[in-house]
Amino acid sequence: ATQESYKTFVYTWTLVCLSYTISTLLSFSSINFSVAFKACYILLLVTLLMTISGNEMMFEEVEGRLDGNVALNTISFGHTGVTLAILAMWSLFRSKGLLSKIFHLVVFAIGFFIMLRAGSRGPFVAMIGVIMFYMLSRIHNKVVAIASFIVVSLFLYINFEFILELIGQISPVMEQRLSNSIYLNDSSGRDNLMDYALYGIAEKPLLGKSFAIPQRTGEMYYPHNYFVEAFMSCGIIIGGMFVLLNIYAILASSKIIECKLVYGWVVLLFIQKFLHGMFSGAIYLNYDFSILMVIVLILLCRKTCNSTVNSYAPLLYP
Repeated sequence: ATQESYKTFVYTWTLVCLSYTISTLLSFSSINFSVAFKACYILLLVTLLMTISGNEMMFEEVEGRLDGNVALNTISFGHTGVTLAILAMWSLFRSKGLLSKIFHLVVFAIGFFIMLRAGSRGPFVAMIGVIMFYMLSRIHNKVVAIASFIVVSLFLYINFEFILELIGQISPVMEQRLSNSIYLNDSSGRDNLMDYALYGIAEKPLLGKSFAIPQRTGEMYYPHNYFVEAFMSCGIIIGGMFVLLNIYAILASSKIIECKLVYGWVVLLFIQKFLHGMFSGAIYLNYDFSILMVIVLILLCRKTCNSTVNSYAPLLYP
């Protein structure tokens, strides 16, 4: 019901998102990011290996999208695979030994395989977006970065059909859904939600109309886009502040990657969660997004590339 959905919103935001965000802000100096990275990497790898080993459908032909288990629906399952691939990619570029690089490359392939088999398009877009963001942020010359982006985009556009065929060898469902998105403008019903959200923004632009979209059944849905959700629930002023905050955090993320800070893996996860929010989910349900944004903004307020060599050097990896 509407009242129950509203209570869910209040409880989730105040008890989950807000409390975790404040906790992160107050305890940031005590966080050991090296230990946190190893724990996330190892536990996520073990969890997903156990998940796919117990899911026989992972290696069979299926007609629809795949869930990981009871706790992981298809979108969450796909994004979990993306997270594993991101952590593996970060380790791959930092490792030096051949065996170590091979191990991380295999883990990256596992995460990419899970993302494709899940069959959801959002995680696929997030994976491509994070990889391009990382590569372009590492290029100091912005002209070269823009030129590289154009070249890569043209390559993907020209070879799109071939890439789709390769994806279809692993996940026919993903191939079909991507093809439907490009050629049939299939949005899985999100266009209707977007239309209602935009109508709500136009109806009450200053203070916002609602945090979610009511249905005839009494259920509430979100517009599957953080920016639209912010404008719809809070109005153009606070919504505009939210958009500017995200832009600021993304620019900060690029700066952190460019400076080769050891916290870069956190930044890449933030970019993943941001891209996640452009196609699915709701702000009040994604506490990871809030926590990671706080960390990114704190990092920007600390040492940057403009710092002196002595104060900045400890933040660099060898």
